[in-house]
Amino acid sequence: MGAGSSVGGAAFATFLLTKSWLIYTLNDYFWDLNSLNSANIRDENGDFSVASSLERTTPRFLTYQSINSAVKFAAIYAATGSVEAMGFLGGATMIVNSGLFYVNEAVWDLYDWSFSGNAAPALPLQ
Repeated sequence: MGAGSSVGGAAFATFLLTKSWLIYTLNDYFWDLNSLNSANIRDENGDFSVASSLERTTPRFLTYQSINSAVKFAAIYAATGSVEAMGFLGGATMIVNSGLFYVNEAVWDLYDWSFSGNAAPALPLQ
């Protein structure tokens, strides 16, 4: 609606989705290459550590959210010309994206941990 037409809205949504994917991917590669002990998501017993996962995820989140939000707010303002729309749409999506980011990272950390030999072995296929 903010883009003025369904075609404009679809193009804008495609831009925002592509932008988020690119920023997320580049941010993830940056942290994987430059982070010390980035895979340490185990506690002293070898169990999955939620605290370690959060500690690992927070710097990733802060860089991703900063860059992604700046581009998103600018794009929303450019498309709508409205500070109110930029604030509402940008703010609402920031809140939703924050939760999704942490859930996504925690699920992948748990997945990585489960296949690193620390989880219960999988049942053999018969």
